[in-house]
Amino acid sequence: MFKPNREFQAGLNADETRRRRQDNSLSLRRKDRENKLQQKRQRILERSSTSNTAVAANGNVNNSSSSQLANNDGSGAASLKERSRGKPEVTLSDLPKLVDGIYHSSLAAQYECVKGVRILLSQPNHPPIKQVIDSGVVPRFIQLSRECSHPELQYESLWALLNIASGAAECTAHIIRNNAHNVFIDLLRSSPFYEIREQSMWALGNIAGDGRELKDLLLQNGILGNALFICQCDFDAQYVTNFNHTQFVDHVPVVQFAALLTTTSWALSNLCRSSPPPTQQHLELIIQCIVALMKQAMHLKMSVIASVGQDTSSMDFANKLGAQHKLNNDVDEIFGNLAWGASYLTGFDYGDYDGTELLVRRLGEEGLISSFVNLMDYGNPNVRHSCNRVIGNILTGSDTHTKLCLNMGILRKYHAVLTREDSNTRERKEICWALSNITAGPTDDKLLLLKHGLYPVLIELLKTAIYDVGREALWALSNATTNHDKRVIAPLVDFGIVEALMAFLNRMNATTHAQRVSQSKTLLVALECIENILIVGQQHLVQHERNAFGKRFEECGCCDFLEALQTDEQIGDDVYEKSVDIIKKYFEGEEQEQAHSQQYLDGGAQAHSSTHLDYGLNTQANQNQNQAPDDDDDDLQNNNNQTQTNHANGNFDFGVNGNTGSFGF
Repeated sequence: MFKPNREFQAGLNADETRRRRQDNSLSLRRKDRENKLQQKRQRILERSSTSNTAVAANGNVNNSSSSQLANNDGSGAASLKERSRGKPEVTLSDLPKLVDGIYHSSLAAQYECVKGVRILLSQPNHPPIKQVIDSGVVPRFIQLSRECSHPELQYESLWALLNIASGAAECTAHIIRNNAHNVFIDLLRSSPFYEIREQSMWALGNIAGDGRELKDLLLQNGILGNALFICQCDFDAQYVTNFNHTQFVDHVPVVQFAALLTTTSWALSNLCRSSPPPTQQHLELIIQCIVALMKQAMHLKMSVIASVGQDTSSMDFANKLGAQHKLNNDVDEIFGNLAWGASYLTGFDYGDYDGTELLVRRLGEEGLISSFVNLMDYGNPNVRHSCNRVIGNILTGSDTHTKLCLNMGILRKYHAVLTREDSNTRERKEICWALSNITAGPTDDKLLLLKHGLYPVLIELLKTAIYDVGREALWALSNATTNHDKRVIAPLVDFGIVEALMAFLNRMNATTHAQRVSQSKTLLVALECIENILIVGQQHLVQHERNAFGKRFEECGCCDFLEALQTDEQIGDDVYEKSVDIIKKYFEGEEQEQAHSQQYLDGGAQAHSSTHLDYGLNTQANQNQNQAPDDDDDDLQNNNNQTQTNHANGNFDFGVNGNTGSFGF
């Protein structure tokens, strides 16, 4: 059951809004991923060209396929080989000869021609994918990708298909119509070589990222079972190939295994996205994959990377450092991809079954929520951002889900990130949004924010941060005041929430009229926060003594602001009525105030000289009543409870410590 106060977080908490934010992020991630993939292809292409040039210059060609190619008579591959010694690039004009060579009886000719087409498809700008498809060579690529007895030819064929799959939707549809996706799925398990598996997984990730229908097609054809097989595999150096002379692999073979795990985590994140949500059977397999990949990444982080640095072999320091850097980047990418996948899963409305409850329970049982919480203050901001999305989604659920995250120390992590010098606007906004969903819960949860020192941080953000961050901080603080609990509100006033609210509202007032109209919901939330604070101040007055919180608001220009709101004809009725109501209830007119003051001087106070009044102070008599129910919150007892009441002189202390101006209810 969801928290009843969640509706108060309108615009942030609705399923449609959450999906819209998610889809926007996914669009950007896919574009960023494609850029990275294209850069990687280009780097590998450059390394291959450099390697071939060096071999030719030394006159030492040991590769068996190259030797066979030298004896080739008249195939397209032979002319490509001859040109590569003087002019290594391949052009579109070579495509007809390359296609002919792909059907040649010689394996060497097939290899060189497939490689030539792959080079064409790896061009960073406008690769000729359509022309290659129109040549009719795609079925031949699929056939060659099954040639497990010739893994290097298989690898080049898969790479060509991968590049086609990364093109427009029609390009992906073409290879699907030729059943390439089932070949890719089979190779995840049937091929022992890490490079072959990675190419297959890479192609499947591209297919899954092209929309809901293709994602569902892969799920229905068993991709998760084979993906889980990869996720649970132990590293074995005999399956490392390095067909393209990838840097560091010869010295540190586990680099290739880490690359496979990284690509698998990305493909898995694409299988988690897009509605509809996975079935219960698929959800369980996805969770198992995430669990296994998290264990693999942790092992790489804690053991493997350290062992590379301690290697006493002949590997030079630069290669050690480079290999460690590469492995660290791969681990970070795995962490981020797994968190993105989990964030998509926690954002679904499962409809037919209680998928959210099942998911959160399983993530908790497997230690994944704890892992995401621990990564919340990780050094890489991209990892922090994706983990924050997972936890933020969980916090929009039931109080039980929220308690699970709180017990794992999420508030400590939030404080650490918000106070980091390098924390960015995006993550501050996300964390404030998450905190607003915690403060929309029970009072005990609100008090935990006080214990962890988060309210002063939120108040400072409300006062000084840019509007988007300040607005989220406002939601968090306003939700914290809804229960009218003095244990929460009195410290907020001490921390400066009155001044921060007015600073935020004055910044809003300085915007254009159109902006203020669009921000009416935020304005209403701010007014509700003001009223909640004033209600608590009003609850502990003696006769006609002034509301101390109201006085503080008045000193900050609140009355002037509210009166100005009433003259704005464009604001909504709800804002107008709320501003009128606050002035009427809590800011009395001058004549009425003077009358109350005279009544007080004429003996109103003396009437109570012999009467004990409970002002809500934490005295010994009522200390147990005000104590937070959770043993962890013992230190939440108010330290400002030493007040003095001189009834004989009619001097009543309403919880205001004169020397500090703090409110000690």
